Amino acid sequence: MKIAVWLISIVFSGIGGLVAFFGVLSANGAPQEAAAAAVGIGLAVIPYCVARAITEIIAATERTPVTVIRPQPPVLHSGQTGHSGGPAATVQKGPESRTIQSSQPPPSQPEETPNDLSDTF
Repeated sequence: MKIAVWLISIVFSGIGGLVAFFGVLSANGAPQEAAAAAVGIGLAVIPYCVARAITEIIAATERTPVTVIRPQPPVLHSGQTGHSGGPAATVQKGPESRTIQSSQPPPSQPEETPNDLSDTF
């Protein structure tokens, strides 16, 4: 199907080129030359646009769907902390879950330094 559509586009491009060429040669004035060139370009461009659209539609239907597998969050056991190192951890036992407090202190935050730029202006 793709090849047939592109062959039609190529044939019409050739016809459009011939129409434009002979139309410009046989024209009696500038308006006739412009009209012949516009018709020739239209015969070449419109089939190209249709062929391009059909090709993209066919390509979109041929693409296979991508299956995204997301990792499951880790199950934390008693005494473990999450990636953030916080003091609380969730323990899963059977169908229920509960939150326990860890004996580790929370991570210390870096001290903020004042951003005094008044002397630079």
